[in-house]
Amino acid sequence: MSKYFIFIPNFLSILRIALIYPILESILNKDFMMSLIFFAIASLTDALDGFLARKMEWRTELGTILDPVADKLLLSGTIFILWVSEYIPLYIFIIFLSRDVAILLGAAIQMTLIASLTDALDGFLARKMEWRTELGTILDPVADKLLLSGTIFILWVSEYIPLYIFIIFLSRDVAILLGAAIQMTLIESNAPLPNILGKLTTALQITYIFIIILFELLGVSISLVALDISIVIVTLISLIVYAYDWYYDIKAYHNE
Repeated sequence: MSKYFIFIPNFLSILRIALIYPILESILNKDFMMSLIFFAIASLTDALDGFLARKMEWRTELGTILDPVADKLLLSGTIFILWVSEYIPLYIFIIFLSRDVAILLGAAIQMTLIASLTDALDGFLARKMEWRTELGTILDPVADKLLLSGTIFILWVSEYIPLYIFIIFLSRDVAILLGAAIQMTLIESNAPLPNILGKLTTALQITYIFIIILFELLGVSISLVALDISIVIVTLISLIVYAYDWYYDIKAYHNE
């Protein structure tokens, strides 16, 4: 059983990422007591995962990437909401964000020496030119998940989509991140490749977001309940398929 403990620091980093959304939502709703509680818990996970990784030697290659990424997302997301809510001036937001972007960019250049342009181009270059790196296999899907989850969060907060759509989208992304982290930490495999259904789900989610924004831009008022239900069904099926694959991978690892 102890062989599973090495995943604890990475789980704490994922928990910190998951706490970003309740922190942002509570700040937007001016529920500062809850935002302080959530932020304190997130800060505690940051201190604890580093301590466990060093003290118990539960270090993994994934953890060296996941931990600082979680920190940057937490701080940048919080600063962004504080600026949007007019609690801090614009120049503070720009300075904070510029530093984090510069650090992330510098680390990516140092680790890969390859600059990413767009999701389509980076995937093409990785396959065509064989510019594949371990960081790229992690950074590319994480960037996709953050783009979709962040956009869905803003659309929900702005009341353009119902709560259950936000919950379904977010739950799938957190579950995929958690499952991939477990697989990479315990089995010590590379970042798992998305299956066809996963790619289809991501494409449908992007299309859904595009339709929502386009309808608002054009002032179109049409019920999207059927589209909502379709997106939910495909998303849930995709999550079940991923969970099925992870279950058998972990089961095989457990029986070793």
